[in-house]
Amino acid sequence: MLFSLNYVKHLIENFNEVPIVFFEQSINGNQFGDALFPQWFLPVVNSSPVLKKKFRDVFDLVNVMNQQEKQAFYNRIVSDLDIEILCNDENSAPIYTLREYPNLHTALSSLFNHLYSETLQTSVSLNNALNTSLTDYHTVWKTNNPFIVCPFCGLENYSSSIGTNRDPYDHLLCKSKYPLSAINFRNLIPIGDKCNQTAVKGEIDVLHNDEFVRRTAFYPYGQNTTVQLRIICITPPSAGYRGEWDIEINCPDQNDSQKLSTWMEVFNIKERYLSWIKDFMDGWKDSFLKYLTKTGTVITPSADDIRIILTTWKNSLPTIEIFSGVILLDAYIDHLINDANESALLAFCNVQLNLDEVTTSSLP
Repeated sequence: MLFSLNYVKHLIENFNEVPIVFFEQSINGNQFGDALFPQWFLPVVNSSPVLKKKFRDVFDLVNVMNQQEKQAFYNRIVSDLDIEILCNDENSAPIYTLREYPNLHTALSSLFNHLYSETLQTSVSLNNALNTSLTDYHTVWKTNNPFIVCPFCGLENYSSSIGTNRDPYDHLLCKSKYPLSAINFRNLIPIGDKCNQTAVKGEIDVLHNDEFVRRTAFYPYGQNTTVQLRIICITPPSAGYRGEWDIEINCPDQNDSQKLSTWMEVFNIKERYLSWIKDFMDGWKDSFLKYLTKTGTVITPSADDIRIILTTWKNSLPTIEIFSGVILLDAYIDHLINDANESALLAFCNVQLNLDEVTTSSLP
């Protein structure tokens, strides 16, 4: 996670009150009816026979539990509301697939998928009941999070917040495994298209690895430390060859090492970063040459002078929140300043030494 997001309090959050009230009333009652729902939600549920049946299916499965089982199930639901604790505390035990209640898990998945995909996204009656909409929430969210770049990768931009042109909300805890968190807005984060693809995060379980071992993860609305990158040149680039590279990614706070590992695995960070370096290194060089022209800076064949100019260029770049890829450009410039030899520095500046003459190439 490259930077934290600001959580937004909004009327749309009241939607998450529906399942809380429903389960609280269900464990204490034996009859399905209007009393199981918040009063404001009745026009919504009563106008949708499909939604009402899904609630009824869940109620019937909960109702066959004994009182002790009902209370234990409800306690787990309440504990799952705090997404931040689930991310930060590997000893917390989130509801996963409810393997002890497979039929209930199926019914819950069906209900919460409908609540998220149909009711929240398209229900006019819900918008009227809440006096707001998901589109309005996203507009307010963008106002309080004036970032352009996806905080999960730093490589792609968010889309515009105008109208319905909004980035897809990613479930940090995927709804296929954690259906009860499907409409929890602390679990919903706008995310870039590429990070949300099946080949990247998709339905990966953030809280468990492939062996189902519990792990911690960055909570997007928490206080996260910025990661540190170091680009390493294994084989220098040459004409027609972009070289071989490696990258070290660390956290200043060693207590976040497991969160860092989770983030890198879930979002396939290292592979994507190494690919980006090769794809954009020529563009970075062009940008630097344009910077020299714009500022009227003259390059001399002095490695120390070039390092000073590179430092000045780096300090002029926009921040990682508003310019895609600058997280890697910063690291690449650091590599040139700290690790590159004189030959590599001169090549980056398009400076060639011809006998006693020094020439600086112009932009195409």
